[in-house]
Amino acid sequence: MINESTLKAIRDYLEISSKTAYMWRVKLYKCFSDYQESTILSGDVWIDQCFINISRYQMIVVNGKHLRGISNNKIAICVGVDSHHQVYAKIGGKGHLSSQQILNMYGPHIKPGSHVIHDGFRGHNELIKKLNLRETFTKSTSKESKLLLQPVNNFISQIKRNLVLHVGGKKEYVQDYLD
Repeated sequence: MINESTLKAIRDYLEISSKTAYMWRVKLYKCFSDYQESTILSGDVWIDQCFINISRYQMIVVNGKHLRGISNNKIAICVGVDSHHQVYAKIGGKGHLSSQQILNMYGPHIKPGSHVIHDGFRGHNELIKKLNLRETFTKSTSKESKLLLQPVNNFISQIKRNLVLHVGGKKEYVQDYLD
């Protein structure tokens, strides 16, 4: 599990059932629950949100069509990385997050006065003001955004890769995977 092996690989290597491999993965992840509650990002802090689909059984359908874009059919994950190699990833809700949700999610986990680098999302403004943060931002469509936001984008890629790698994981365990 530490080497990001799939359940099938674990099952085959240990010669156990898929159900047993899955159960032990869930137990291992539960050991890390609430690990991030004490995480405080400081120094240079890169923040962004990423989105994953909700369960097809929970999807909102209007006139026979699923909602498109960043809607309530997506789970928002607040992600942060700092210059001291601390990371933070927490489910923030569904769809676009409000300024208050952003403040509630990141506020307790960013040291006041830190330097925040972000994509210019308006929802970050209240956080920056309340914590007296210095900021650098770039629109994600600009040429320099990939370089400027690389630390947080790398972490988001890792999160998404792990969620895809561990297909079969239930959405109620997503936070356990993030922890």
